Amino acid sequence: MFALKTLISILILLATCTQAQAQFSPVKANPLEITQVDNSVQMVDLPDASTATKDGILCLWHQKPCLISDNKIYEIDPKELKCTLCDLQGLSKPTKLQVSQDGRLIGITTDGKDDFVFLESTSMHGFEKIKLPVHVTGPTSSSVLLGARGNNVLLLLKRNLLIYDGTKWDTKTVPHVEGTFYFPNEMLLSRDKLYLRYDFGHYGGGLTCFDLSSGECKKIFDKSSVTDMALDLKDRLWFTHQDSEGGIVHGALANHENNKVNIALSDKKTLLLLCH
Repeated sequence: MFALKTLISILILLATCTQAQAQFSPVKANPLEITQVDNSVQMVDLPDASTATKDGILCLWHQKPCLISDNKIYEIDPKELKCTLCDLQGLSKPTKLQVSQDGRLIGITTDGKDDFVFLESTSMHGFEKIKLPVHVTGPTSSSVLLGARGNNVLLLLKRNLLIYDGTKWDTKTVPHVEGTFYFPNEMLLSRDKLYLRYDFGHYGGGLTCFDLSSGECKKIFDKSSVTDMALDLKDRLWFTHQDSEGGIVHGALANHENNKVNIALSDKKTLLLLCH
């Protein structure tokens, strides 16, 4: 049986791949499942069998459906049901590989001495490398979040947020918020605000908002685990959350606007997993 979220995610991905927006958030799904127009489920084999059992991220890159798995990116042919490994032009063993909020491929690489953020250049073909002021590869790499939007590159290391503005790195301290002692699962930049998502499964979770101008960090949602989030074209935050009550899992789709959380859709009786 295939997960409902996986099927919905891939249907939306393939339906919109010819009309991709400049800003989007990747859709998490199983790397081996893909649906055709008739909604039947087909299996897509990956060229590297070692990644076949690992979770991946489905996304749109250059207006084409792609899969990121095990720090490799594959272009998916929805007609031929094939995945083709993309050449990253000499980048050595990239980590944290992802598509940024504005549609560029980004990640972290190292030359053995220094670590670098690489991202697709908007002014030239290929990738731009930005030297990091700290080492982030190695055993501590799991506690790192990477993001990019416009001229800004962000790197979250525990409570330190490193921001690259196109010329230099600046460091800000993210204040501790009660109930968020774990490292966040995801971050999104909305103008001068940074949203942090927490998903601890049945232990709960939530959302916090870090104001880059004032340095204030506050909790905006803490009722249950937040499973996904995305920004719409007006920079409004939308998110999904789920919890269990009496052994029944339920979820909801909500947004955050004018300092309020608004529930857009919910189901208290059945499992509801929504994607953006």
